[in-house]
Amino acid sequence: MTSGYVAKDLRDVYRSALLHSLRGRITKDDTGRQDTLGSAAWDDLAYAIETSKPSQQIEFESFGSQRPQGVFGGYSDLKRRVHQAINWPITNPETFKRIGVRPPMGLLLYGPSGCGKTMLVQTLASESNMNFIPIKGPEIFSKYLGETEATLRRLFAMARQITPCILFFDEMDSIGAKRGWGGDGDSSAGTNGVNERVLSTLLNEMDGVEERTGVFVIGCTNQPRAIDDALLRPGRLDQLVYVGYPSLKDREEIIATIGQRIPLPKDLGSRQVLAKKTVGFSPADLDALFREAAILSLRKSIDADAVTMDDIEAVIQKMALSVQDRIEKRIPEEGSSLESDVLVPILYKEFQQER
Repeated sequence: MTSGYVAKDLRDVYRSALLHSLRGRITKDDTGRQDTLGSAAWDDLAYAIETSKPSQQIEFESFGSQRPQGVFGGYSDLKRRVHQAINWPITNPETFKRIGVRPPMGLLLYGPSGCGKTMLVQTLASESNMNFIPIKGPEIFSKYLGETEATLRRLFAMARQITPCILFFDEMDSIGAKRGWGGDGDSSAGTNGVNERVLSTLLNEMDGVEERTGVFVIGCTNQPRAIDDALLRPGRLDQLVYVGYPSLKDREEIIATIGQRIPLPKDLGSRQVLAKKTVGFSPADLDALFREAAILSLRKSIDADAVTMDDIEAVIQKMALSVQDRIEKRIPEEGSSLESDVLVPILYKEFQQER
């Protein structure tokens, strides 16, 4: 929990923890007897770490394990798999040594937009107590020759200094595109070969001469076929995880999660009906659905304190037009599989078959 802290930072943490402990005890006992003051409990240390900022992390303001603002419901099995993929290589490396295998240190999440890939990584990273460096792919590109490659090398160097660390590349296809991948069929035209140089730098940093111990790389994309095959080979992005449209069970859990902050109908039957009527809706679609329904309720009455089923169904009818290409035309019958209403787009089916 104190990666990046220098000696002065640690001293300040203990001082802050001790002061926090003293304030709490003096509040309970105004006499403030000396024999009860002198040590800080774990809660005090946790408070001090949370309110401090290590010197070695000033360059990256997004460091730390701050919990994201959104709420991510559903996908229980997927969360468990990704949590194990991220934490086991870092927290239990001796387990892999015991069975004689090298732990996977890379993960690619792919799937349709709006299915919560980025929020999933941010939520799990916030629970892992590891340093976390989020990188938006297009943001690292520079107009100056060689500057983009230098930025990539600096990011990996910093990650090695503050291990355990997660390097998260959002929109991975923007910096790891296939050689020759481009709208005109010629990737070098108008780009001076910058994409190839960035890709080569990324490949070397992920699996080059210098060992990448304690640095876990995660990529997210909705265009997996655009990513160069060299990035997807074992030793780099070892594990490929599909994050698709939620199943019936996942939609019920997402609706329950959203219902904690938006006053939706509370009876279980109504929520099950909503889950069946939202086949093909992504988590982002569901969030937008109930937000629009809440606004519609307020338009009818500014004093409304709950969202009605009529308002929700009115919004569903409007949104169904925009997601109709994803919707399977049948409602799951009693006793049918929870996955029977999940549609995998042909783009991702072909990618899975290729792998």
